Amino acid sequence: MKGTIIFMVVSAVILGALAGSFIGNYILHQTTKEILVSSDHVSEDQITVHGTNVAIDLGGKHLRWSRYENTNSMLPLLDEGYNGLEFVPESADEIHVGDVISFVYNGENYVHRAIEINNDGYGWYAITKGDNNQDADKGKRRFADVKGVLIGVVF
Repeated sequence: MKGTIIFMVVSAVILGALAGSFIGNYILHQTTKEILVSSDHVSEDQITVHGTNVAIDLGGKHLRWSRYENTNSMLPLLDEGYNGLEFVPESADEIHVGDVISFVYNGENYVHRAIEINNDGYGWYAITKGDNNQDADKGKRRFADVKGVLIGVVF
C-alpha cells in the first residue's frame, strides 16, 4: 500500500511538471511568436477624404481592384465578398516580407502573404503562405508571377 501511494505521488509530480512545462512553453511560444504584417505602402498624406469619396494618390503607380473566393486560406484578413485594392509593383524592391501579394502559380490566381524573400541563381523569389494555412505554399514565386501588392481591404 505504501509503495502504491509513493508511486501515485511521484507520478502526479512528474505529470504535473510535464504539463506545466508544456503549458508554459505553449504560452511563451504563443506570446512571443512574431506575426508578419504588411509594409506601410501608403502614408497618411497620400489619403484624402472628400465627403463620400476617398482618394489615394500613389504617385502614378497602377492600381488594381480585386475580389476574393471562399478558400479560407487568408482568414481572417480576406474572405468571399471582400474587396481589395492592390498596386502593381514595378520592381521586386517594392515587395517586402509580410506583404500580401497576388500571383499566378500553375495557371491559378492566389493571394497569400510573402513569408520569405531571397535571391537564388534565377534571381528574386518569395516564399508565400496563406495566413490560415499551416504550411508554406509549394515552389517559389518569381517577380514575373506577382500581379499586385495588397494595400487595402474594403468589407
